[in-house]
Amino acid sequence: MRSQAAPQRSQQTSTQPLVARRSRQATETTLALAEVPNIVAVKEASGNIGQIDEIIRHRPAHFAVLSGDDSLTLSVMAAGGDGVISVTSNATPKRMAELVEACQAGDWSRARRLHAALSPWMAAAFCESNPIPVKAAMHLIGKCAATVRLPLVPLRDELLSSIRAALHAAEAAE
Repeated sequence: MRSQAAPQRSQQTSTQPLVARRSRQATETTLALAEVPNIVAVKEASGNIGQIDEIIRHRPAHFAVLSGDDSLTLSVMAAGGDGVISVTSNATPKRMAELVEACQAGDWSRARRLHAALSPWMAAAFCESNPIPVKAAMHLIGKCAATVRLPLVPLRDELLSSIRAALHAAEAAE
C-alpha cells in the first residue's frame, strides 16, 4: 500500500483578484472561498436560485455574486447579485448593460421589459454548443466571420432564422 502525503499549500500565493466559477460545488465551499481575500467574486452557473440566494445572503461584503447564466441575470440581481458574466452580451452589449444598470438602479419594471426582450436571444444563444450561436450572431451583425475552429462546426442553416429574429427582438427593446 502506497502512502499518500497530505496536500500542502503552496508558499507562493497570488495577490491578483480572482473570480471563482461555481456550477456543481457545495454552497459551503463557495462561502469558504469567499473568505479568501483575493477571491473577489463567483460566476454562479449552478442554475439553482435557492443556492444562489443562500450565497448572496451569507457572503462577506467584499464578495460579488455574478450570474453565469444570462437567462437568470434578472433573478440573481433581484436576489441581491451584482451583475453577470454574459455570453449574449457579445452580440447585444448595450441591451445587457441596460438590463444590469436597470437592476442596479432598482428600476425593476424596466429590467423586466429588457429581460423579456432579451429572453428569445438568451434562449437562441444556446441552441447549439457555445460559442457556435454567438459566432453566427456576430456574423449576422457584421462583427466577424461565421467560421469556428474544429471540433466545432458552423451553425446549422435552419437555426439562423431564429438567431436573426431573436437579435431583432433584443435590439428593438424600448
